[in-house]
Amino acid sequence: MTILLFTFSVKSWSLDYDFSVGLGSQYGGLGTQLSVNHNKSKYFVALGYPGISIGVKNQFSYNVHQSWGVNAGKMYGILSSDSDFAAITYNYHFNGFNNKGWELGTGIFYYKQDEYTPIFSNEPEAQKQ
Repeated sequence: MTILLFTFSVKSWSLDYDFSVGLGSQYGGLGTQLSVNHNKSKYFVALGYPGISIGVKNQFSYNVHQSWGVNAGKMYGILSSDSDFAAITYNYHFNGFNNKGWELGTGIFYYKQDEYTPIFSNEPEAQKQ
């Protein structure tokens, strides 16, 4: 009886991830963000009140405290309109991009609103084009 043994080389990846809470488009409004960190980038998804967001942040090569990013998502209107958005963002990380701590940011946004009539209103519903 002959037994053949084979060995396989399998490449393994380890993921570094963060869970955070915040306010703004990168958090879906007031919400939570789960990010996967890879080198000088963070890829994230966020769920908040009243929206959702997905995006990426990249560290500036010359400064570990600054990053730029892009994100897109939807803010759900409670009674009147929903807004789809896309943004280019700038963030300052007080403890550095790869460290935990406070972060402050701003952005330039493009958004599109979908208007609708609230429940129990006498107004006709807006026509979608």
